[in-house]
Amino acid sequence: MMIFHVAKEKIVTRAATIGDVIMSQNFECGYHEEGGVFIDGLTRDTDMGTRYGGCQARVAKGAYDETRKHALFVVEAARAVDMLEPYEPAWYVEARRVSADGSHGPSNELIRFFQCGPATYVIPEVELVGRVKTK
Repeated sequence: MMIFHVAKEKIVTRAATIGDVIMSQNFECGYHEEGGVFIDGLTRDTDMGTRYGGCQARVAKGAYDETRKHALFVVEAARAVDMLEPYEPAWYVEARRVSADGSHGPSNELIRFFQCGPATYVIPEVELVGRVKTK
């Protein structure tokens, strides 16, 4: 069971950090990507067809989930990612969905998103609901 400090008021953050418990109305839209869901705030289709990354084409499946916009997620990784010159680094976040019992283990849904930077899809603000308590 996860225990976390709850924010006393609504707090919006532009740079989620490890241990933050977050949520966003924009988490409902995204697509499946290597062991998780990349949140783009746009994709609703279940079959997006072909996307081109570099020289290789791949088929991406939409991962729209309306319940995700009301769900809590615990940030497991947050870091600056160098993009192309001359742009500033992007802020990349990975967060794990919290279950009804308060757990957020490896079998729970993993989402990934950019919070800022020159990335194509950015979720600039998320609500900071609380922080995971450390022992």
